[in-house]
Amino acid sequence: MEKSVEYLWSTCMGLGKYPAPGTIGSIVGAVLYLFFSFLPFTLHLILWLLVLSYTVIAAAKVSHHLNLIDPQQVISDEVVGMWLVLLIVSPAHVSAGVFAFILFRVFDITKPGPVAKAEKLSGGVGIVADDIVAAIISIVFFFIFGAVL
Repeated sequence: MEKSVEYLWSTCMGLGKYPAPGTIGSIVGAVLYLFFSFLPFTLHLILWLLVLSYTVIAAAKVSHHLNLIDPQQVISDEVVGMWLVLLIVSPAHVSAGVFAFILFRVFDITKPGPVAKAEKLSGGVGIVADDIVAAIISIVFFFIFGAVL
């Protein structure tokens, strides 16, 4: 399983085995956003949706294989969550990007209300859903408080 494409993607080539895996996954998401930021928004969004879909499938397979509900080493969910935040807020300055990153990590770690509820969904959907909800909340907070940056 550790050499399967699903496992390699879900763990970001094994980076999920290191300390602070969620933060590492978020950094990978920020890098992917930057890598594809030259694309027109619509094409970038379509690419993100394809990666999101694959992430749900891959996370479900890895979770099932490891017999864990939400394996800590699966960090592709943080990748797509952080990538979504940056895709929508399109930070113009480094400080805005850092603020967006911090918001996402805070909501992903603390799992307030709807984030915790989304995490209870089953399979790959549950693994990824909490990060998508954390991303949406981060986006809302960014647009409310980001103007001060």
